[in-house]
Amino acid sequence: MGVFAWIALLVLVASTVAVVVFLVMLPGMIAKKRNHPWAQAVTVGGWVTLLLGFALWPVVLRGRPPAMGFSGHESRLEPSVRSLW
Repeated sequence: MGVFAWIALLVLVASTVAVVVFLVMLPGMIAKKRNHPWAQAVTVGGWVTLLLGFALWPVVLRGRPPAMGFSGHESRLEPSVRSLW
């Protein structure tokens, strides 16, 4: 391979690593910006999901496990919906 091919390969690998690191850090940055009470856990979840091939990334982006429910947001729900909860 020529010098240009090595440079192109290096740029491609570096940009891929940068995009993956940005995607891993994104849920934590959003959580910190919104003053989420579990911002540190969301940040750790972003890095853990990297090891799992981004399988848990939608859960981490929500900022809470699916079983957590609407904690703190019940007052915004209509009474008929609140009675179901």
